[in-house]
Amino acid sequence: MSSIRPSRDAGRRAASPLLTEEDVRTARARSQALGGGVREAFAEAVVRRVFAVQSQDAVAADLGIRVRGRDITAAGIRAAYEVDRSIVGGWFMRGTLHTIPSADARWVLRLLAPRILAATCRGYHQLGLNDGLRERADRARGTNSGPPRHP
Repeated sequence: MSSIRPSRDAGRRAASPLLTEEDVRTARARSQALGGGVREAFAEAVVRRVFAVQSQDAVAADLGIRVRGRDITAAGIRAAYEVDRSIVGGWFMRGTLHTIPSADARWVLRLLAPRILAATCRGYHQLGLNDGLRERADRARGTNSGPPRHP
């Protein structure tokens, strides 16, 4: 974190920490584009800076992006999702919505999908939904997510 600098009086007191609590809070706010005058110009730049904007729904995700941006509009965010396709939303971690840069989606899915699929599989089996039923549902919807890939 090269943007973190020791407080001005850190050298004066031998027993003082190199970083004060205020230094850490300021550095965190800046890194998250929530303080220190740091703002990004585009939705993709926001999610690239923070890796992911976590939220409970799409409206909150958009607000999480806009608060970190400089004059980012709702239309600009829609364009990033639908026209540029520079950002993507998904339930990559913990069952909550995460908006990430599209360029990162493949490696994030490869990293996290096995864990999510395993947890989902257990939950489906507890509900009495087996792999055969899931495959039949895929066919009925006209989709096919392929053979089950969980352990």
